Amino acid sequence: MAVIYRLILCAAIVIVVSELALADAPPKPGKSKPKVTISKKTTRVTGPLTRDGYVDYAGAINERTGKGVTPKNNANVLFWRAVGPHPGRATMEPRYFELMGMQAPAERGRYFLGLDEYLQKVLPDTAARKQLINEVNEELNQAMSRPWQAGEFPRIAQWLKANEKPLSVLVEGTRRSKFYSPVVVPAEAKGLAEKTLFAVLLPFLQQSRGCARALTARALLHAREGRTRAAWQDLSACHRLARLIGQGPFLIDALVAYAVEAVAIEAELRFIQHTRPTAKDVAKYLGELASWPPVASVVEKIEVSERFAFLDVTQMLARHGSSHLKELADLTGSDQPNPSVSRLTVSSIDWDTAMILGNRWYDRLVTALRKQDRRERQETLAGINAELEKLAREVVKNRKPPKTRKAAGELIGGILLSLLFGQVSAARLAEDEALQRERNLRVAFALSAYRDRRRVYPKSLDQLVPEFLAKVPGDLISGKSLVYRPSKGGYLFYSVGRNGKDDGGRSRSDKDKGDDLRVRMPVQDED
Repeated sequence: MAVIYRLILCAAIVIVVSELALADAPPKPGKSKPKVTISKKTTRVTGPLTRDGYVDYAGAINERTGKGVTPKNNANVLFWRAVGPHPGRATMEPRYFELMGMQAPAERGRYFLGLDEYLQKVLPDTAARKQLINEVNEELNQAMSRPWQAGEFPRIAQWLKANEKPLSVLVEGTRRSKFYSPVVVPAEAKGLAEKTLFAVLLPFLQQSRGCARALTARALLHAREGRTRAAWQDLSACHRLARLIGQGPFLIDALVAYAVEAVAIEAELRFIQHTRPTAKDVAKYLGELASWPPVASVVEKIEVSERFAFLDVTQMLARHGSSHLKELADLTGSDQPNPSVSRLTVSSIDWDTAMILGNRWYDRLVTALRKQDRRERQETLAGINAELEKLAREVVKNRKPPKTRKAAGELIGGILLSLLFGQVSAARLAEDEALQRERNLRVAFALSAYRDRRRVYPKSLDQLVPEFLAKVPGDLISGKSLVYRPSKGGYLFYSVGRNGKDDGGRSRSDKDKGDDLRVRMPVQDED
């Protein structure tokens, strides 16, 4: 889903650029003065600069994310050694590996294979292969949902065996403290849109989900076959993988990290039920959890990289001589070009105004995202989204060419904002859910420790304090206490989900769907 998000944004940029006619001559490197003012008010950062005097936003991000990173502490070095040179059939620029201080992985080697890729390789090319692949994928879903034995799903066991060496390298990588994936815009860009941050390749993100599925399936195999320590090592590695890739600069990095961590937590609840960890075990597990890097922050991605993406596109339009939007119909749904932009040239647009406008919107967005009170935050974000929708409508309806360079800059800035600003409320809610899932996991471990010592579950979560928890975490989303219902030999507790409503403990996996983030022991399959 996160990968699709970036593709949609990239498609939007392609549409914008395809609507621009190249009437002005492109600037000659080192010969012309930039058409934007390099300042904190406009470009937000003042360096590094390209040869023709524009901000190198990829370089600016790399300066931030690469700070303090070496080949020895960068988990991404080992991740690439695990997945090989072409994850998802992508090929990275040589500069990508140079910036990490490593050699590109050799073309031949024992690299991680996702399940579909593995099955394509080992299954005969027959008419039944597609059906077999679907069947094995369903087996993997079952292997990730409960402890299992190799004899139950032999094809999954064989896939894990084939990936034993690369998974070992991956797990070793998750023990490192940093994750630096350099931002490199492809050198052989074919179109103007491909020269911006939206063209950056992120192939390991998609591969990381396959790695997470393999680690959790293997963990539950270990658990069922009595290798508790090995099971926890795989689950812990999956968590650390999520936290590390969440250090990536883009919003998509955070979204994938949340998804990977959710996979790990669901498997851990099965692990708790099956292995029934002792209070001593729980202390160790919670100690490890506390040592992991923090959950990825959405606001940090918006503040820097997503803002930079907007500014990068704006200066790209000014920099490459794109003169006027001729076919705004593709964007507005109208059959006629919009005359308000069809006659614009680069020189008739105040590009500083467009950048300042964008920065103001991103400043408002960041301020709203930093609000601690969830209700106030959501109301503020809803107001910003409503204003942006109004701005987008005005851009579409405006049929009069702007009379001044400033007005033209506001028009271009409004068009780009309406395309790129996006809806981030859902992303912030995804972060809230990730944080709450971690809270719920801590409580589940503490309940296991309590039962080990008392032989029963507590009547109230308050009884976990202070022996098993310093304090009982609350419901981050509702601002209230967790709902806890003990039962004979088990319990149910939950926090509310994105809808902010108490659905009685019903989750998205239930037939009668709810939105609560539920933890139940014994763990049950979908209702």
